[in-house]
Amino acid sequence: MSGPVPVAVIVASTRDERIGGRVAEWFVGEARARGDLALDVIDLVNPEWRAEPVAFVSYGGLAGGLRVVEQLREVVVELHMVSLRDGVALPFAGRSFREGTAPHDPEGMIADGVRITLDRLVWWSRALAGARAANPYDG
Repeated sequence: MSGPVPVAVIVASTRDERIGGRVAEWFVGEARARGDLALDVIDLVNPEWRAEPVAFVSYGGLAGGLRVVEQLREVVVELHMVSLRDGVALPFAGRSFREGTAPHDPEGMIADGVRITLDRLVWWSRALAGARAANPYDG
């Protein structure tokens, strides 16, 4: 698979008082800056996403939304999606996003997590595209 890898960003929390939209906008901006991803923000999962990789960006309190991610991993497996081990967790994101459009990341740990997650997402996208081309997935 050559060219940009198609990636869907699914926003699970859309209530006005939540920061899901801001988190999604920030992450999409980070991903678009790479140049090797074609992003689409969706709110619907359908059969076209079967045998496709999924990575999670979560936010919340102390755990950074990781408990929800663990539950979502079980859901995406049932949708025949491939859940990546790597992801981005933003603990206390409400504080980080209060002052701007990107999280406070003085040591670059979040940026490193974004880079690793997107690198792995590209790798899995290309690997699974090759597998689907060689043997179409009928799930």
